Amino acid sequence: MIWLLEHGISNVPSSWKEWVNDGIQYVHLNTPDKAQGLFYFTTPFTVFMRERERMQSFSEMLTGYARAGQKIGGIAHSNGTRVMVNGAAAARWPAMEVMHLMCGACDSDFERLGLNYALKTGSLRQVVVYVAGRDMAMRAENWLGRWQFQLPWGAKPLGLNGPTNVNAKFLGNGRVRVVSMGRWLNFGHSDCWLPANFTQTMREMVGPQTT
Repeated sequence: MIWLLEHGISNVPSSWKEWVNDGIQYVHLNTPDKAQGLFYFTTPFTVFMRERERMQSFSEMLTGYARAGQKIGGIAHSNGTRVMVNGAAAARWPAMEVMHLMCGACDSDFERLGLNYALKTGSLRQVVVYVAGRDMAMRAENWLGRWQFQLPWGAKPLGLNGPTNVNAKFLGNGRVRVVSMGRWLNFGHSDCWLPANFTQTMREMVGPQTT
């Protein structure tokens, strides 16, 4: 399995403690899988710029691994969920095992996102959505930052609302899961990546440590 990791805004790609760098190391040291991240830098005030370029870059990365016959999983946080979902759609939904969409700054509507289509055709086997109970960033996006993240009129961000307009059979059979209880009730927007929470967060998505 190759895990594709995608971060959000205001991250520092050169920092070793950037969660994507930490996540890649976790996968390589603790699982038989591999991982790669697509890095960029933007701020809340510039996030609407070059988003199409980031989406296209993710699309090309995803397509390359799919053509090589790799099993692919995705982990995305905040604006990274927009990059990942839109990039997969631009790539015409190559096969993926799972998308973990955490505190998503993307639209919550699975029909508009194309996720219902990907699940129906079998291109995507599972989507897991994580909603933090104290996510002030998503509350701010809902009221103040909608234009920055290019949400359709009337839409709510995935990280605030959880998934909407999901084909009911996918909720019923576990192919769409929502994680919002337990420790996630008290999490803020990026608390899942704090040192005290990081290992458990990665274990939830890619499996337990081997040492």
